[in-house]
Amino acid sequence: MSKGVFLYHFKTKRDLLLTMIDDQVSAFDGGQEERELPFVGDPDPWLSSQVSAMPDGGMQKMSAALLAAVAEDPTLLEPVRGWYRRQYENASKSPRGTDIAGIVLFALDGVFLAEMMGFPTFAAEDLSRLMHTLQALARGELELTPIDKR
Repeated sequence: MSKGVFLYHFKTKRDLLLTMIDDQVSAFDGGQEERELPFVGDPDPWLSSQVSAMPDGGMQKMSAALLAAVAEDPTLLEPVRGWYRRQYENASKSPRGTDIAGIVLFALDGVFLAEMMGFPTFAAEDLSRLMHTLQALARGELELTPIDKR
């Protein structure tokens, strides 16, 4: 595309960045039903699909660009804030319960944000095992049981 095309459609750099971020959020949301298909029959196909949708590597380049953009203009995060709001609203309605859904989402967010920031976490094998554990928890194959402290 030529510079003229960009200037016609996007009056400012902010308009372009906001559109790009909003498009990414919309694209992810748009594929939700398809991501749930492998989990039909699970207690909460939505929650199970969140674990499987977790990106595996490659976040650092995109995140560096996003961080640079939002450092200049924090309002660019509004589409992402809206997405997070919807995620946690869904979690609060999960058939697995708010506690289980919350644990799964908080863990996924932690892994995602650590990866995005380039922070070292677990070795690949350990991270894979963690993701399998989160998937088992989301699918109802693993339950949390309180310790009886009597």
